[in-house]
Amino acid sequence: MNEAIKAKAIRWAAKPTFILLLVWFFLGVISILATVGGYGFVPSTAWVGTTASFRVSAGLVAAVLFPCLVLKGLQITNVGQLRKIGAILIAPLMGYFLGSAPAVLGGPMVAAIFAGHDVELPFVVAEAHGNGHRGCRLPIKLRDLPFFYDKLCSVPDDLRQPLKPGMRIIVEGRGTRLGLYASSFRIEQ
Repeated sequence: MNEAIKAKAIRWAAKPTFILLLVWFFLGVISILATVGGYGFVPSTAWVGTTASFRVSAGLVAAVLFPCLVLKGLQITNVGQLRKIGAILIAPLMGYFLGSAPAVLGGPMVAAIFAGHDVELPFVVAEAHGNGHRGCRLPIKLRDLPFFYDKLCSVPDDLRQPLKPGMRIIVEGRGTRLGLYASSFRIEQ
């Protein structure tokens, strides 16, 4: 009887844990795809500061667990040695991003979609004249935001020209105090 109760308790706890991990993974994938796709979501510096330790912790846990999942998957599939080595080397980095992205972007992105309104958030320019890449042309790099989430993309040269590192700007768009989908910005007076 005692074993049956114990097994039932484990099953009862496993279902919500699995659902939570699935939602966390989904938010991570959505966050990364939206960032790579250049959808212009920028988390607020206040939110990034508040979630910093949780974000890093979740990223590190995922960086350890994701390679274990990859190894298990590689045992099932029949792929070459070079692909196995590549997957094992990339897995911790992917795990870190999939673990930390929901904390920085996932929740705030969903909140901005469903509960967003016109909002203005202050940011500090780190670099205004950098080179872009495929997903982010003509970027303005912002200070105090984590790598991968620290750019405003597709800003015309005439708007980037007067900006210098350290200048404060106000970014406007649809969102919440946690972050916004940037539509415009102005230099703070």
